[in-house]
Formats: sequence, structure tokens, C-alpha cells
Amino acid sequence: MCDDRGSLIFYTGAMVFEGDPFYNVEKDHLVHEAGTISFDASGRMICDNFETDHLGSTRRIVRTIWGQSTVGDVTNYYPFGLAWNSQYTNLDQNKYLFSGKELQDAAVGRFGMLHLYDFGSRFYNPTMARWFNVDPALQGVNPYVYCGNSPVVHVDPDGEFFFSLFAGPVGAILDAACWGAVVGGATYTASVALSSGGFDN
Repeated sequence: MCDDRGSLIFYTGAMVFEGDPFYNVEKDHLVHEAGTISFDASGRMICDNFETDHLGSTRRIVRTIWGQSTVGDVTNYYPFGLAWNSQYTNLDQNKYLFSGKELQDAAVGRFGMLHLYDFGSRFYNPTMARWFNVDPALQGVNPYVYCGNSPVVHVDPDGEFFFSLFAGPVGAILDAACWGAVVGGATYTASVALSSGGFDN
């Protein structure tokens, strides 16, 4: 994987290395469940702790250097994972954003950055709200939609299988309401289209 500067990125367990594998490879950072640990040019340890929401999306970074903590980047998301106002300006601080997944920010020619989240099994594009690969579990009508087109109710932690975020009766009621809205909308649209005069009414 290349980063936005054309440098190669290597992953070995929790360690992330960057550089050219034949000449110079440097340790970039260590990933742990609450954030990352890295070192600046003077050798000071930088601990970035990610404050997350119920989906695991990083909402705020608290950066600690030599015992001094500051609030860093704050990111808000649309339901399908696109950052509000395309807030991808501080990717040097954090690439683990929506659902806690790493944003691939490699440059793609003159078109800008790649802009895909690496969920492990599949890559996800939050702009289109679609996966780049077919759903391995073949859930739903369209195998490319994210979380059955219902990201408020469902979650897909690794790109292999989405499930309801709410368990028990609450989950069943929310699932039924979402599917009822889909069926109701499709039925209404079909009835208008098939009526005399169609959509011209």
C-alpha cells in the first residue's frame, strides 16, 4: 500500500512501517485498541487516544505529549460514513476514522486521494455508500450496499456480515420499521406509476 507521498506502508501485527523496502524502512506508529503511539523527530512519545461513538467511529482525538493532553481533530459523519464538510485535513494525525477503519489516502493520479475504508474483507467508499466487492454472505437485494442500506440500525464490523445493532424486541421493531418504509415507498411509487396518467398526476 502506498501513502499520499508515494512511500510504501507495511503492516506487521500492530506495527506500521513506512518507506522503501530496499533502502530505508522506518517505524511509523503502533496501533492499539484505544489509538496509536508514535514518536516525533526529537524522540518524544506521542499518544493519540481515540474517543469513539457506538459504531467505533473516531469522533475526537486526545493527543498526549510528555503528560500534556490536548484535544486534536474532531470529526463528525453522515450516516454512511462520509465526514461532514469532507474533513480529511488532519490525516497525518489519524487515518482510523469511520467505524475505526483505516482510510486509504493514496493519491490516484490527478483525481486526488483513493478515499476508501479498509474493513479487512472489503473496501468501502463512503461517498457512494457502496462496497467495492460483492457481499460474501449475499445479504440483501444488492450485494454492494452498506449494511443493507440501513446504517442507523445495522453494523458491519469487518465487511463480511452485517447485523442489527439493537438486540431483541427493539431490534426486531426497528428492522420491521425500516423494511416497512422501504416496501411502503416502493408500493406507493409503483401505484402512482401504474395509475392512469402515471407520474403526470
